[in-house]
Formats: sequence, structure tokens, C-alpha cells
Amino acid sequence: MTGTLRDFQQPLVVLNLASNRFSGTLPCFYASRPSLSVLNLADNSLVGGLPSCLGSLSELTHLNLSFNAFSYEISPRLMFSEKLVMLDMSHNGSLVVSLAGSRND
Repeated sequence: MTGTLRDFQQPLVVLNLASNRFSGTLPCFYASRPSLSVLNLADNSLVGGLPSCLGSLSELTHLNLSFNAFSYEISPRLMFSEKLVMLDMSHNGSLVVSLAGSRND
């Protein structure tokens, strides 16, 4: 598949669009906020930063954004759900992740 990745209008639980040729920026997945638990967009050509609206995906447990072209510093306002157990953002552009202000349980 190719083209830009757009927001889906129906709620999803799992979205696996890995190893395609999607380009552009990451949408917010508003329709899936209460249900999306697995988001795999690895190995595409997505660019830009991570929108802070990703933090509103309250059921997200697995997020794989590896092998894209994300850049910029990740906003310190981006707070993921406590349910997140896997986060892979390896092999991206000049993505800067700041762990300052992270909380310890």
C-alpha cells in the first residue's frame, strides 16, 4: 500500500500497517481512542514528530513506529497510557526522546 495515512472513521482494536509505503505524518486515530490496543506502523516512510494526541489512546498496549523517518523532539506533554508495555521507535531519523520528568513507580 502507498499514500498518506489518514485517520480511520471506525473504532479499531488492532491496526497493523507495517511494511508498506505510507508517507506523511501520523494521524491521531480519534475514532479509536477508547479501543485501539495495538498500533504497528513499522517500516513505512512516516515523517515529522509524534502528535501529543497519541497519549489519548487509553487502551494502547503495543506501539511500534520503528523504521520510519520520524524526527524532532518528542513533546514532554506526550504521556502514554499506563497499559503500554511495548514501545519501539528504533531506526528513525533524528528523533530525540527526553526521559526528563519521567515518573518512577
